[in-house]
Amino acid sequence: MAATLGGEIERLDRLRPNDYAWADKVGWLSALDGRIQEQLLGGAGDFSGYGPETEGEQALLIQGPYADIYLKWLTAQVDLNNLEGARYSASQAAFEAGWAELARWLTRTRSAPARYIRNAL
Repeated sequence: MAATLGGEIERLDRLRPNDYAWADKVGWLSALDGRIQEQLLGGAGDFSGYGPETEGEQALLIQGPYADIYLKWLTAQVDLNNLEGARYSASQAAFEAGWAELARWLTRTRSAPARYIRNAL
């Protein structure tokens, strides 16, 4: 199953119910994919971000076994914005572990297999 904007937001809403707007969650995912593009993929590609008008079917940059980074990130953002310190610490630690694992995998493989990155470089 492909990691999509709407799919990851739906997973978040199901697993960590919240009252944040679609636009907030899209902004969080846009920030993460921008960070992935810049810091892990070397700025290559043409990622210009997502906006509130972006369709839910929009594929996210990372697919496959490392796509769980999106739920970890969204969960951390909800906890941060809810001012839930202990929960945020735990969810941010899970995100950071996922980020480190993704970074190691990209470094190890030098260029990720195309099937795991949308619009492969």
